[in-house]
Amino acid sequence: MRHVAVLGTGIMGAGMARSLLRSGLDVTVWNRSSGRAGPLAADGAHVAGTAAEAVAGVDAVVTMLWDGDSVAEVMTAALPSAPTGVLWVQTSTVSLRDAGDRLPALAARHGARYGTRLKLVANSWVATIVAATAQAIALAQDLGLDPQVFLDMIKGGGVDTPYLHVKGGAMIAGQFPTSFAVDGAVKDTALIAAAMREAGTDATLMDAVNQQYRKAADSGHGQEDMAAVHVAFRR
Repeated sequence: MRHVAVLGTGIMGAGMARSLLRSGLDVTVWNRSSGRAGPLAADGAHVAGTAAEAVAGVDAVVTMLWDGDSVAEVMTAALPSAPTGVLWVQTSTVSLRDAGDRLPALAARHGARYGTRLKLVANSWVATIVAATAQAIALAQDLGLDPQVFLDMIKGGGVDTPYLHVKGGAMIAGQFPTSFAVDGAVKDTALIAAAMREAGTDATLMDAVNQQYRKAADSGHGQEDMAAVHVAFRR
C-alpha cells in the first residue's frame, strides 16, 4: 500500500495525514472546507478539489468526518471513483447501525473492503480515562492537595499511561488547547452508550461519562479540548 486518501482534515484527520506522510506514503487529502486541507500541501500532501478526485487510483481511503451521515454522503460521492477492492479505513465515530449496517453496505455496493466497530471500543476507553483523570484531579484539589502529587505518584506504576499526564497536566494548568473537543466527546459517548445498549452491554458508566462531558459543554467549554471535562467535577 503506497497511496492513501484522507477525507476529512480537521485536527485529527490532519494529524493522521501527517503521520502517513512521515511514514513515506503518498497522501492525497480532501476536506469540505478547502482551507483546512490546503496547509497539508506544505507537508507533501496532494490536495484534491473533490472527494471523488481524492480517491481515484488510491490503495486505501481513510475517513475522519463528523458522523455517520457525513461519512455516507461523502463516500457515496467518492466510492464510484475509487478502485475496486480499495481498503476503506473508517475512523469517524458513528452509530452501531452505521458501523455495522449502512456503511458496510455502501462499501459492498462499490467493492470496497471495510471495518470500523473497534473505533467505538477504543473511544469508550479514551473518554472514560480522561473523565477518570479529571475526577481524580478535581478530588485532589477539593481535598486541598497539590494534584501534581497524584500524577507523580502514578508515574511509572502499573496503572500509568502517558495520556494521563498529557490530559492531567492540561487540567492542572486550566488550559485546554483543542486536540479533540468536548463537543466531539459528547457526541461520541452518546453513540457509544447507544451501541452498548444495542449490544447488551451495561451502559451505566458511559451514561455518566456522557453526562460529565455534556455538563462541561453546557458551561461553555464545548469547543475546548476534552480535558475541559475537569470543570464538570469542580464545585
